[in-house]
Amino acid sequence: MEQYILDKMIESNSLLIDIVMILLQLIIEMKSAGQLFYISIPVAILVSICVVWLIKIIVKNVNKSYDLGVGFAISSFFSFITTFSAVLFLFSLQFTEPVVKAVIKGWEVSLMANSDWRDKTFREAYENVADLKTEDGRQIENFNGSPHPDTGGSTIPTHSEKAKLVATNTYLIAAENNFEKQYHY
Repeated sequence: MEQYILDKMIESNSLLIDIVMILLQLIIEMKSAGQLFYISIPVAILVSICVVWLIKIIVKNVNKSYDLGVGFAISSFFSFITTFSAVLFLFSLQFTEPVVKAVIKGWEVSLMANSDWRDKTFREAYENVADLKTEDGRQIENFNGSPHPDTGGSTIPTHSEKAKLVATNTYLIAAENNFEKQYHY
C-alpha cells in the first residue's frame, strides 16, 4: 500500500491529489498506533460535545429569549464536526514524521528520474568548477581528461576541497530550488 501511495504522489501534479494521498498516508500511520488511535476518537467526540454544550450556554446567557431552532442545530453540527476534525488532526500530528519521510522520498525518486534536472545541474556544476581559478588565473582543477558535458563529458574533476565544495553546493542549491518549486503551492 505504501508503494502505491508513493507511486501516486510521484505521478501527481495536482494539489488536491497530493493532499488526499498525504491524508491517506496519515490515516494509515494513525491506525498503526493501535489502542491510542481508538482512544482519540471518544476523546474527540467528548471534546466536540463539550464545545457544542458551551456554545449553547453562551447563546442562552447572551440572549435569554433566543429560541434554539434549526439554525442553531445546523451551526452546532458544523461546530461538532469542526472540533472533532481538529482534535483528530492534532492527535495525528505525532504521526507526521513517516508521512513527511514518504513525501520526501517520493520527491527524491522523482528528482533522480528527472533527466533534464540531472543534466542541467551537472552542466552547471561542471561550469562552476571550471570557473574556479588560482590567484595567478589558472584553473584549480585539471580538465584535460574531462570534456564539457555538451561534448559528452561525464565527470567533474574535484581533487581540491574548493572544487568539491562548489560542486556539492551547486547540487544542493539545485535540489533546494526543485523542492521549493515542487511543493510551494
